Amino acid sequence: SSSSSSSSSTFSKVTDQFQSSTRPETWRQSKGKKPVRKPNQVYPRKSARNRTKKRRIKPARQAAVDAHQPLLGRWRASVGSSPKVYVSVLGLPYSGAEAFRQAKADKQILRAVPEKLTTIESKLLHVCQRETVQASRNDLRYWGIPASIAAVYASQGVSSLYPWQVDCLDNDRVLNGGSLVYCAPTSGGKSLVAEVLMLRQLLYGGRKALVVLPFVSIVAEKTKILQAVLEPVHARVESFYGNTGMNRVWTPQVDVAICTIEKANSLLNRLIEEGTADKLGVIVVDEIHMVADSDRGYILELMLTKMRMLSTRGSSYQFQIIGMSATLPNVESIANWLEASLYRTDFRPVPLAEYVKIGSCIYSKDAKAIRQLTSETQIKDDSDQLVQLCLETVSAGHSVLVFCATKVWCEKCALHICTLVSSSPVTTAVNPLLKEERLHIVERLRLTPSGLCSILAQTVLHGVAYHHAGLTVEEREILEEAFRRSIVTVLCATSTLAAGVNLPARRVIFRSPYLAGQFLDVTRYRQMAGRAGRAGKDSIGESILLASSKDKKAAMDLLSAPLPPLVSCLEGPRLCRALLEILASGVAENMSHLDAFVACSLRFVQLRAESILPPCSLVDANQFYNDIPDEELLRLMDVDSDITANAPVESIPESTAKQRCIEPIQNLFQQLSRNLASMPAQFIDDLTSALNYLYEREFIEIGKHNGCITATALGKAAFASAMSPTDSLEVFVDLCRARKGLCLDSELHLIYLVTPVYHNIEPNWALYLQLFQQLPAHLRRVSAATGIEEGHLVHAVNRPPNSSDSTAVNTRHKRFFASLLLHELLQEVPLTAVCKKYKVVRGTIQYLQTSSATFCAMVSSFCERLRWTDMGSLFAKLQDRLNFGVQDELIPLVHIPHVRASRARILYEAGLKTVQDIASCSLDRIRDELARGEAFHSKQTNPTRVHYQDHVLNHVAKAIKEGASSLLLESARRAAEEAEHVDF
Repeated sequence: SSSSSSSSSTFSKVTDQFQSSTRPETWRQSKGKKPVRKPNQVYPRKSARNRTKKRRIKPARQAAVDAHQPLLGRWRASVGSSPKVYVSVLGLPYSGAEAFRQAKADKQILRAVPEKLTTIESKLLHVCQRETVQASRNDLRYWGIPASIAAVYASQGVSSLYPWQVDCLDNDRVLNGGSLVYCAPTSGGKSLVAEVLMLRQLLYGGRKALVVLPFVSIVAEKTKILQAVLEPVHARVESFYGNTGMNRVWTPQVDVAICTIEKANSLLNRLIEEGTADKLGVIVVDEIHMVADSDRGYILELMLTKMRMLSTRGSSYQFQIIGMSATLPNVESIANWLEASLYRTDFRPVPLAEYVKIGSCIYSKDAKAIRQLTSETQIKDDSDQLVQLCLETVSAGHSVLVFCATKVWCEKCALHICTLVSSSPVTTAVNPLLKEERLHIVERLRLTPSGLCSILAQTVLHGVAYHHAGLTVEEREILEEAFRRSIVTVLCATSTLAAGVNLPARRVIFRSPYLAGQFLDVTRYRQMAGRAGRAGKDSIGESILLASSKDKKAAMDLLSAPLPPLVSCLEGPRLCRALLEILASGVAENMSHLDAFVACSLRFVQLRAESILPPCSLVDANQFYNDIPDEELLRLMDVDSDITANAPVESIPESTAKQRCIEPIQNLFQQLSRNLASMPAQFIDDLTSALNYLYEREFIEIGKHNGCITATALGKAAFASAMSPTDSLEVFVDLCRARKGLCLDSELHLIYLVTPVYHNIEPNWALYLQLFQQLPAHLRRVSAATGIEEGHLVHAVNRPPNSSDSTAVNTRHKRFFASLLLHELLQEVPLTAVCKKYKVVRGTIQYLQTSSATFCAMVSSFCERLRWTDMGSLFAKLQDRLNFGVQDELIPLVHIPHVRASRARILYEAGLKTVQDIASCSLDRIRDELARGEAFHSKQTNPTRVHYQDHVLNHVAKAIKEGASSLLLESARRAAEEAEHVDF
C-alpha cells in the first residue's frame, strides 16, 4: 500500500510540469514569509475517501483541461489512460525512465525562460526559437516546427519553403492567431502554409484544429498525410466524412478533425450544443471558393458565419480561420468578410503553358501559331490528332490527362486511344517490369466487387484507362494509384476528376470545349488546366484545348478570361436552414441575435460593400404569402399535431391561419427595426420570408411577450439530423404515415424511408413497369403504402418525364425504384447482377448505397429527437447494412479493410465469424478461403493468370489480417477513452 502511494505521488509530481501546489491542510502561509509547518500541532486526520477525492481529478474534467494544453511538454497516451510517451518541449518523444528524466529537464528549461513571458505558449515558442536561431527563414524550424516534424516533411519531399510561403508567413498578426486568406496557383504549395499555422496552434496553443475539404477522396488522402506528419508528437488525427462520422463525436483525445463541408458544419453544431466550441482554435478551409457553389456553398458560409458570430461573444471563442484557393477572383471580399489578412501570388513551381489546337496548328495564349503537327507523324484514324499528342508525351516518359465531356466519351476515348497505340513502337516495346505491373493491376481490378470491366481489361495492358463516377470506389483507387506510379500513362476522365482527386500530369488535353452542351466556363477550365505539371517530376506543364475553327475566338478568349466574382448563396430556402440552425443550436434567441448573425454573413457584407440595393425599410410580410400552398400546410400540420405547441391549423379559417403566422413576425421587426436599419432591403425581405416559412410550418415558436424565438421539437429534429427544412418535412410526413401502418413482412418499407429524397438515378420507365408488375404480394403492399401507382408508370412509359422533373409524384416513384435496387443489395445479390437487372452503372449504385446509409443515420437522429425511439432503433440497425449490402451477421466482418459482402460471406461460412477470429487466424488459411471463392483456372492452360491471382490474394489476405488486428486495437483504445469519462 505504501509503495503504491509513493509511486502515485512521484508520478503526480513529475507530470505536473508547469504548476506548483501546496497542501492547505498541512501548510500555512505566513505573511511575507516562506510557508512553514506549524511545530508540535496535531492536525485532524481526514478519511481515506476524502483524501482521495481531494487529490484525484475526475477523468472527464482532466480531459477537458488537457484539451487546452499544448502538445509539447506533455504526456501522451497510446492505449488507455496511462501515460506511455512524453513529448518534450522540442517535439521529441521519450518513453520509460528516460521520459521522466526529460520531463524534469524540460521543467528546468521552462523555469529559465525570461519572466516577461507569462503564458506557456510564449515560453514554448521562446525555447523552440532559441534552438533554431541558426535556421534560415525558408527552414520549417524557423517558424516553430520541431525538427522531428520537419524530418517527416523532408521525407515527403518538402525540405524548404518557397519564397512566397516565407513572405506569406511573415505576418505578426497571422502568427499570433489572426485569420488569413490567400490565393496561389495549383501545385504552388498552398497547403504547407496552412499546415505550418495549424501546427503552431496545436503545438503551442493547445487548441484543436478543423480541416475542411470539399470532397471525400481528398479527405482520405489528407488524413494519411497529417497522420504521418503528427506521428512524432503522438497527436491524434481522425477523418469524418460520409456516414463514418454521423454518430461519432469529437472526443478530447482527437487533436485534428479532417472532414467534408457538411461534416464540418455538423461537428461545429455538436460542439456548440455541448458548450465546447472554445476547444477549437484553428479552422483550415481548402478551396474556399466553394462558398459560391450553388449546391453546397451556403453550408460553408453558414459554418464560417457561426464562427464569426461566436467570436463576438467573448475572448473564449477566438478562431483562426485560414482560407485558401487557386481560383479566388474577388479575394478582397472574402478577406473583408472574415476580417483576415490577405495574400496573393502567381507563383507556380512548374510553369504552365496553355495552348489551343485548331486543325493541325497549335496556338499560344496570345494567339500566335507555335507549331504545326506534321502529316508524317500522323496516325491513321486519328482525325483530331489526339493520339499523336498523347504519344508525344508518353514516349518522353510522362503522363497525360484527357478530359472528356461525358462518361460514355471517356470510355470510347480510352478504347480509341488503346486501339491506335497498340501497334505503336512506343507501346510495343514496353519494359517487362512495367508489363508485369499492368498485369497485376488487371488482376486487382478483377477481384473487386464489380469484377473486371471489359474495356479496362483491354486498355490497362497498354497503359490507358478511364476514370469517372460510374466506377466503384475500389476501381477508382486502383486506377489512381496506377496513374500516380506511371503504370497507367494516359487517363481519360470527366471534369469531376479535376476537383475531386489530386492527379497531376505533364500534359492536359481537352477533347472538346463543351461540357453538357455548354461552352466550358473559365472557373472549371482553370481547375482542369491546373492539373498540368507535377512538382518535382516535370519542368513544365502543358494544357491543350482541342477546338474547331468556329470556336477559335471563344477558345482563345477562355484562356485569358478573368474569373467571375464569387457571390454568396445564402438566400431563399438556404437562409431558412441557416436561421433554423442558429436558433436550434442556441446561438441566437431573439431578433438582436439574428441581426448579429446576418451582419456576420458574406451576403450582407457583399451587399453593403457593393451598395447594390437601396436603404432598407420595413417590409409588409403579407407579400410573402401569395404563393404558399395552403392545402400542403394543412396536410402537414394535420399529420401529427402532438409534437408542437400550436393548435392544428385545420380547425382555423384560412385567413386566420395566415394572420397567425404574419403578426408575430411583423411584431418582431417593428420592435427591433432600429437594429435593422443598416441592412439592405432585399436581405430584410429574405429574412422576413424565411422566418415566416419556419413559423408557419412549426419549426420555430415566438414568445408572445418577450419576443424570444425558440425551435420546436420538429425544428430541433431537423437541426440534429442535418436535414434542410424542406427535406425534413418530406421525411416527417413519410414517417408519420409509416407509424400508422409500417409493412414489416419485408425490409422494403424501411429502405424506402431512408432512400434519399433526391438522388441521381433516372430509371428506365419501361423496365421499371415490368419489374413492378413482377413484384410479389408482400412487396406490392409496400408500394401501396408509399403511394406508388401502376398508372403513373404506364403514363411515364408513354411520355417519359424530364429528368429535372421534381414534382412530388415523380420524385416518389423514382425513390421507390432506388429502394427496390437497395433491397436487392441487402439480400446480398452481387453488384454485377443488380447492375444488369436495373440497367444502372456500378458506380452510381455504390454512391446510392453510401448516400442512403448517411441518410439513414440522419433519419435515425431525426426520430430520436422527436422521441420516436421505436422507429429510430429500426433505422439505426439498418445503417451498416445499407452501406455494405449485407445481412446482420456479416456487419462485424465488413468493417475490416478489403472485406466486402462477397468476401465476408466466404469467411463467415468458413467459420471466421468475428474480427477476433480473423486476427488470430493464420495468413495461409485466410488466403486459402479467399481462393475458394474465386473461379478456378488451370495452371497448365493459364499459368500467368493463376500466378497474378495468387500474388494479389496473398497481398489481400495480409491486408485483411493486419486490418483486423488494427480494428481490435482501435476498439480497445476507444473503450479505454470511454472508460476515462465514466464517473464511478
